[in-house]
Amino acid sequence: MARDAGIVRRVLDSGLVLLASSEDKEPLFTATLSIEAGSRYERDDTAGVAALTASVLTEGTAGRNAAQVAEAIDGIGATLDIVPGYETVVLSITGLSRYVTDALRLLHEIVSEPLFDPIEIQDSRRALLSEIAEDVDDPYHVAQRELFARVFAGHPRSRPTNGTSESVALLRREDITHHFARRYTPGNAVLSIVGDLDSERTLELAEGCFERWRGDRSEKAEPALPGLPTVLRSDIRMRREQAHIVLGHLGITREDPDFYALRVLDVILGDGAGFASRLAMRLRESEGLSYVIESDVAGSAGLDPGLFWVYTATLPSQAEQAISSIRSELERARSESPTEQELESSIAYLLGQHLADRETTEGISARAVSIERYSLGLDYDDRYPDIIRSITSEQVLAAARRVLHPDLLSLVLVGPGLDSTS
Repeated sequence: MARDAGIVRRVLDSGLVLLASSEDKEPLFTATLSIEAGSRYERDDTAGVAALTASVLTEGTAGRNAAQVAEAIDGIGATLDIVPGYETVVLSITGLSRYVTDALRLLHEIVSEPLFDPIEIQDSRRALLSEIAEDVDDPYHVAQRELFARVFAGHPRSRPTNGTSESVALLRREDITHHFARRYTPGNAVLSIVGDLDSERTLELAEGCFERWRGDRSEKAEPALPGLPTVLRSDIRMRREQAHIVLGHLGITREDPDFYALRVLDVILGDGAGFASRLAMRLRESEGLSYVIESDVAGSAGLDPGLFWVYTATLPSQAEQAISSIRSELERARSESPTEQELESSIAYLLGQHLADRETTEGISARAVSIERYSLGLDYDDRYPDIIRSITSEQVLAAARRVLHPDLLSLVLVGPGLDSTS
């Protein structure tokens, strides 16, 4: 057992990592169970199985049908969210602290004894197909999916995390049970509990509730890195008034030594509050080309490299000008150090974001999971402000020069009057 900075940690014999911390602002708790069972661990022919498996978890267990599971959650006044992603599937339950034992028992039941009833699978499949249909009718999602497919060709990140309509339609119950048996094991999981509770007592409760959860830890999948960058352009025709533009290239992992300098660059470039970022000032305020402009350098960094991307929407007649302005601002990021005001404002924004993350049990619990998954150290939250404050303009410029490559950007345009996909 280890403890520091309010987080108490214990690893069970099964491999399940337990984290607990006390937060007494409200008589509430959040339990976050993060399982390495996302789309990273699918095959091409079973794309979407991670999302479909996650969606069926609450649709019946060995001891309760779907209605009874819902009644059990409502009966303790709790809310349960299940979010499948690229690396993980996250189950998060929040409620009154006095019901934490009931909630943990229910969480264990859901992840250890799902029924996977064929009828419920079909209902969940229809819901997932409807979600996919909405995505393929949304130009933003279409552009993002195409860019990921291009930049990560041959890599698990190239696939949408919820699969495709073709792959999801072909998934069998056996695909779900196989994925579940292989990935939903305690050795692949981290359980973080935060609330108006004694941390040591919370760990004892969690251990008692999850001691019967067994299964071998799966071997860590280590997908080959994407190949050498190939600059590509895709023009996709959709009946829309605006042209939706996404540019991007291979990004960084969470272990990148310049991660924090790049987080500061994120805010300076296009991830800040309001319209103060460089890209917003250029395209929206100075040139009037677009209202929405976003970018991200480090946000998708994880076990595998993420994606650096810039998104905007503009009139089709202004699309090429917008692309040129974006490239110009990226070149500027590689040639001009941030001003003192940009640096100070970005650091203040990130520190404010850090405080906001700690305002709710959900935010604190999710953050503890990230600290564990990326081996950041139990005292990370105490160290983070000093890490961010230590970033200099010179570090941001050096990181931008190393990571940003305007000449290697792939480009996707989605909108009217464009050529077919190339």
